[in-house]
Amino acid sequence: MVLEYKDHPTGILEARKVDGGSFKTISLNPQVEVSPNCDVEKARELHLLAHKSCYLAKSCSVPINIKPVIKSA
Repeated sequence: MVLEYKDHPTGILEARKVDGGSFKTISLNPQVEVSPNCDVEKARELHLLAHKSCYLAKSCSVPINIKPVIKSA
């Protein structure tokens, strides 16, 4: 069970005078705390699998990198 979820997303923005600019990359840095009886490696695998299936991530025209940190309570 997930006990806590925090994310600190970052991005690299290419600013342009003509149209304002756009993001070149986006990084998600989720920090997830799971209950002591959870398999941390399995939680990490499921997190990455969910990202690959995410319709929002698949709809973006820039790469979205994910760097999950999962720890047991």
